[in-house]
Amino acid sequence: MSSYTSGELVWDTTEAKAPRWILLMDGPPEATRQRVASQDPSTPQAATLSQLRELIRHALHEDTGHCPVSVTMTPVKYKQRFRFGATYEAEDGGGL
Repeated sequence: MSSYTSGELVWDTTEAKAPRWILLMDGPPEATRQRVASQDPSTPQAATLSQLRELIRHALHEDTGHCPVSVTMTPVKYKQRFRFGATYEAEDGGGL
């Protein structure tokens, strides 16, 4: 069975010296949203959707150790915020 995670990709300007894309992960309504920032802040604000999908894959891989096989994105605000969903393949217990 595959697993799924979702959240928002946001252009974060709170660090004025180094604005960059961050992920705000969905979770329980009462919880504070987890921030996931890629260790590579070089993806520009004007990045293509393909570059942003790759950024999401890398950030999730850095955070969880698992790389999603599929990432979907929906713009919320042009070039500033996107909803995303990432699907992971199930890890089977594997046999021989």
